[in-house]
Amino acid sequence: MKVFQHVNIVTCDQDFHVYLDGILAVKESQIVYVGQEKQEILDQAEHLIDYQGAWIMPGLVNCHTHSAMTGLRGIRDDSNLHEWLEDYIWPVEAEFTPEMTTKAVKEALTEMLQSGTTTFNDMYNPNGVDIAKIYEVVKASKMRCYFSPTLFSSEMETTDETVARTRSVIETIKGYQDPNFKVMIAPHSPYSCSRELLEASLELAKKKTFPFISM
Repeated sequence: MKVFQHVNIVTCDQDFHVYLDGILAVKESQIVYVGQEKQEILDQAEHLIDYQGAWIMPGLVNCHTHSAMTGLRGIRDDSNLHEWLEDYIWPVEAEFTPEMTTKAVKEALTEMLQSGTTTFNDMYNPNGVDIAKIYEVVKASKMRCYFSPTLFSSEMETTDETVARTRSVIETIKGYQDPNFKVMIAPHSPYSCSRELLEASLELAKKKTFPFISM
C-alpha cells in the first residue's frame, strides 16, 4: 500500500471535508483511506511518501471548452461576439485540417492536465476533424470527456443533412465503447441554429437517449 503523508486533502464526500496535514492511502489503484493520520494505516504502508504540506484534490471538470480553438488565441480582441465569430473565427476554422485540429486538441489536453483538469466537455466544429485521431489523443491522455460535434444551420446543407452527418459521427463515437469518451447532442446556439434544427436536435437526443447541451 502507498501512503501519502503530511498532505492537505480536499474531498468531495457528503460534507466536503478538508483534512489538513492528513494522509491518503492507495492500494491497487484504489483510495482506501483519506483523513487524519492513523498509525495502523502507516504501519501497512509499503511506500510512505512525504508530501511536505502539498495539496491533493479531486480532478477538476471543464464544463465548457472548444479544445481545437487553442491555436486561435489572440486572433482578434475587442470585437462583439457576432463579429468575432463570423468575421474571424469561423472563416479560420473552415481552413482547419485534421493535422492542425489534432495538434490543437493535444495542446489543450496538456494544459488542462497541468491545471488539474481530468474531465472536459467539448463542443467542436466538425471542420477538419478526424475523430479517430482525436480519440487516440484523448485516450492517450487518460482524460474523461464528452466530445460532441456542434450543429449549425447553414445554406450549405439542409437540416436533414446536418442531422444525418452528426448522427454518423455519433455512431462512430458510440462504436468505441469507451466509458471515458462519450458524446452529446450539441446544437451551437439559438442564434446559429434554426428552430427546425433545434427541434430536430432535441428529437435526436430523445431518440438516442443522449444528453443535450447548447451554448
